[in-house]
Order: sequence, then structure tokens, then C-alpha cells
Amino acid sequence: HLDFYKDIEDIKDKFVQFINSVPFYGLAILCLDNEHVQDILPRIKVRHTTFGMTAQSDLQARDISFMGSKSFFNVFHHEKRLGKIDLNIAGNHNVSNALASIATGIELNIPFKTIKKALEQIEGVKRRVEIKGEKKGIIVMDDYGHHPTEIMATLTAIRESYKEKRLVVVFQPHRYTRTKGLFHEFTRSFYQSDVLIVLPIYAASEKKIKGVSAQRLCEGIREHGHKDVSYAPDFTQGLSMITHKIKKGDIVLTLGAGDIYLLGEKLIDLL
Repeated sequence: HLDFYKDIEDIKDKFVQFINSVPFYGLAILCLDNEHVQDILPRIKVRHTTFGMTAQSDLQARDISFMGSKSFFNVFHHEKRLGKIDLNIAGNHNVSNALASIATGIELNIPFKTIKKALEQIEGVKRRVEIKGEKKGIIVMDDYGHHPTEIMATLTAIRESYKEKRLVVVFQPHRYTRTKGLFHEFTRSFYQSDVLIVLPIYAASEKKIKGVSAQRLCEGIREHGHKDVSYAPDFTQGLSMITHKIKKGDIVLTLGAGDIYLLGEKLIDLL
């Protein structure tokens, strides 16, 4: 929320302040894969542990693989193998989330067998790589991702799980302040999509900002190397573009924190 924080350094300062408020009997659980966590690590003064895919993490995921909507990985804690996890949700970001949960369980002395059973019962949540339907060989998905990091993680997860399919993404930017503040990052977030359609910014009660628009974002994404990106001024034209571009076997992903999910539902009705 860049309408509140000044910049990324301000955000990091606030995280350091928050983490260092953990009492002596507590534990900070930190993702060592994140470059911003790496930056603030020397400033963390409380007891902490790290997790991630990097070899330097206290808790590490190894041998990660994906199949469809599932993730598989082995868990190592201080180089000791604890066991294998079969998640019903795909993507490195979900593996990372699972590691954070495992680290919490370990701190609470919960047996790994119990942690594993709980994680393997998770079926995912609404609006997170949610399969809305499949019709005429087209899979329609929806995801709440609206921040560059989330977007890249989501697209990568789908790519890893459905390697042979084209990915058609319909993105609805969320908030003028976010689009302005993270414009540079947004222009580089969609390389994993084969086709990208950008809808108008969902204001979320914000006033328009001069020079900030979905059209300009679309141009910026194209300028930074995306070969098939188009702007649609409304849902009706967006649906028309999708139906002209999709092929049997494609995945269509609606992406954003606004009302973009409604477009996916309309698309299923049209197919």
C-alpha cells in the first residue's frame, strides 16, 4: 500500500521494527529466499529461524516438483531430512508458505507426521489459482494476485504445472496509487503469459491520477518485450478479444483484486 508507506525502504524499516518487537520467548520465522528479508537480516536482534529453497536456510525444501495442481518436495531441517510433503496446491510460493507453517509447528513441538497430515489436507482457497470451470477444452482460472511479486509467482506456478498449455491472462490493475508506485515492476511481471489483455484500473474508491492508466501500463509492458499485449476498455471488449485469441487446450486466467473474476464466469457461459 504505497499510499501509506513512502517507499520500499520505509516498508523494510517498519518490518524491522515489528520483528524486533517479538518478546524474548518468541521466534521470528523469516524467508531467506526473499531479497528484502536478506537486506534486513543483519538488523534482526531477536531469536529467529529461516526457511526457503536456498541451501543456507535452516528449514529447506528440496527436490521440488509439480504436477497439475499439486506440489511435491522433501523437507530438511538443519540438514536432517524430516520427510516428503504432497501439497494439493501448486507453485513455489505455496511450497514457501508450507515451509513457514512447518517452521511454526517445529517451534511448537508438533510432530512432523502431524504437520504433514494437516498440510496434505489443504485444498486451496477461493481466488487463488482457482479453477472456475473447463469447457470445450479451455480451462478458466481466477487469481487475486495484484502485486508484481504475486503475479510472477502465480504465472510461474501455472507454467510449471501445465507446461504444454498456452496461458492467456486477463489483468485488471488495482488502485491508481499501486499502478503508479509499482509501474516499473508491473511492466516486467507478465513474461510468463503467452497472451495478455489489460483492463481499466479498478479504482477501489481512489481518485484518478493524471498520467496513470491501463493504456500506459499496456504500452510499458509492450515496450519491455511482451509480444502479445492488448488493452480492452471494458469487459465486453475484453471478452470479445479473449474469444478471438483462445484455442482449444488454452488456460485463461483472470487476475486482479477487483471484480475481474466476474469476467471469467461470463467467459464460461459464452464458451
